[in-house]
Amino acid sequence: SLFPQARGTNADGTTAVTFMNLTISGTITNAGFDCAAFVGHARGSANFYNCTSNVDITSNQHSCAGIVGTTKGNRNKNINEKFEYEFIGCVNQGDIKTSGNFEDKGTGGILGHVWNGDRNASNDTYSNTFVTTPYVLMDSCRNEGDLQGSYNVGGIAGKSAGNIELQNCGNTGNIEALCAKAPNGTLGVSNFNKDGHAGGIIGLVRTPGHADVYASYNSGNVHSWGNKAGGIMGADTEYTSQNNTTKIYYCY
Repeated sequence: SLFPQARGTNADGTTAVTFMNLTISGTITNAGFDCAAFVGHARGSANFYNCTSNVDITSNQHSCAGIVGTTKGNRNKNINEKFEYEFIGCVNQGDIKTSGNFEDKGTGGILGHVWNGDRNASNDTYSNTFVTTPYVLMDSCRNEGDLQGSYNVGGIAGKSAGNIELQNCGNTGNIEALCAKAPNGTLGVSNFNKDGHAGGIIGLVRTPGHADVYASYNSGNVHSWGNKAGGIMGADTEYTSQNNTTKIYYCY
């Protein structure tokens, strides 16, 4: 990543970091987790306006994307500032391939993973969650690259445990969830005991977050080698009682 980390919050909780009208081209190979052309790991808040990635990325880990690998919430978010992260008019043109066997991470064209705490796989609960669940706005963003990951692969966003709003977004790339835990241990072998969560716009939305997806489209092929693939969203899995409801309107 150009910036492995970006911490973008002023003392009053407002956004301090903005990336605008930038294009990055190139290749990243043998990348670790939290990898992207612009920012690997964003904490606090940050804005990305009219940013384009033409970077091909390969990683044996997780949470990779064209613009930002992972976003974390901001404990001191100003309550008058609705969105902690804004992605407006961003484009990914690079191909992204991740192979890490992490069922709770994601791979996306623009954003890989909206993080909101650590998951305990034994009882499916979260710890270290933030006081304010991350809010992400993605408007007029587009993915043109082919995306391949083990789990939770989406044309715009891979996986979100925060609150995310996607509008006027589009995907034309091919989306593939490999489901790394195939019966014989080989990637790309059908395993219907696993949920791949492949989606044209977003791969997985899970508690404690929700998603609003408006006026967005997908024309790429979407394939999961396990369960759960969708033209717009791979899955919305709320395993605990939540008041939030995911909505999808005017999408095709």
